[in-house]
Amino acid sequence: MGIFETPYFHNNKRFIILLGQWPFLSPIRQHSARCIVTVLITSILMPKLIKFIEVIDDIDGIIECVPMIGLHFASLTKFFNWIINSKKMKHLLIRIEQDWRNIKFNEDLKIMHKFYERGRVLTMAYAIVTMFSILGLYLASPSVPKFLDIIYPLNQSRDRIYLYQTEYFVDQDEYYIPILIHAYMTVPVSLCVIVFVDNMFAMYIHHACGLFAALRLHLESIHITINDNENSEDQSERYDEIYQKIVMCIKMHKNVLEFFNELESSGSISYLIILMINLSMITVTAIVTVMKIDQPSESIRFLAFTIGVIFHIFFSCFMGQKLIDESSVIFHAVYGFEWYSIPMNLQSLAIPIMIRSKNPCRLTAGKMITLSMDTFSLVMLSNQAQQLTEQSESVLFTSM
Repeated sequence: MGIFETPYFHNNKRFIILLGQWPFLSPIRQHSARCIVTVLITSILMPKLIKFIEVIDDIDGIIECVPMIGLHFASLTKFFNWIINSKKMKHLLIRIEQDWRNIKFNEDLKIMHKFYERGRVLTMAYAIVTMFSILGLYLASPSVPKFLDIIYPLNQSRDRIYLYQTEYFVDQDEYYIPILIHAYMTVPVSLCVIVFVDNMFAMYIHHACGLFAALRLHLESIHITINDNENSEDQSERYDEIYQKIVMCIKMHKNVLEFFNELESSGSISYLIILMINLSMITVTAIVTVMKIDQPSESIRFLAFTIGVIFHIFFSCFMGQKLIDESSVIFHAVYGFEWYSIPMNLQSLAIPIMIRSKNPCRLTAGKMITLSMDTFSLVMLSNQAQQLTEQSESVLFTSM
């Protein structure tokens, strides 16, 4: 059974196929699915942009429009980045399949299973949290007034909650249900694009992490080979075994670096665009959540969005950190196998691995920002400072 038919990849593969992004689909099926997704997302984005232009002089109206516009732009960025880099995505998938089929050692197989399982659990948790926070809470907000009318009825029905501000050039109250249905049809599509493209990148990263872990194991085993054979009378046989292991490690290291470089080049620009969108969205939604604290249904709606955006930033930075951690140990593993106790010609073979592994592999946003937990902490701290400043200015302005 191919690796993509296993539980590790099956669910993500199924959704990527529905989005028309699986590289091995027939051209007709691929283009048809992509057209449908593009039409659905742009069909809701255009009314949002029209409304945004209409309320350009109203700060409250702008704040209402920004979060969902940001969501759809982030979705389109990921969607078209995958299309633009479709050849690289296909090549990465082919590499994963080849690496899976070329596994020769049981320990390597166990390591890859461990990392694939971690990836499966993490991507499932990411999908559930993101879907619940936005789809579960945000999309459920229009039902809150109806629910409250039943639990705590007033003399008159409560005002309707519009999922977000749009302009269809029709009476919003008269066409409330059709507009709501349109939103329920399109928002999940945008969210699915973001979630499952992220999930595929996460599985790519876990594959690279598994390869690094397997490489570390083989580098550490060279130390065992040296110690086991140090009293051997047949030095040529001993050194030949060490030579074979070092050569195998060189090939493994070259393979995983090529995989990483292709992965980094395929997502770097999109990560930068998405990070900029996320920073603007989290600032706006967090401020609105506080501003509307006296309107629970509205506050919860924007709080759900804030949680989703924060978790999205965390997910990207966490994946980058995992790659840094797994690649950085290679440097220590090379030095740990007592390379100084083997002949010079064998020592020279290990030098390229030493030099390249001195700097761990880093996923970046536009080659400028490293995706790591340090970056996540910095983003959160700077965002909190910005919110406090803006809220203070708002209070001072009001008091004046």
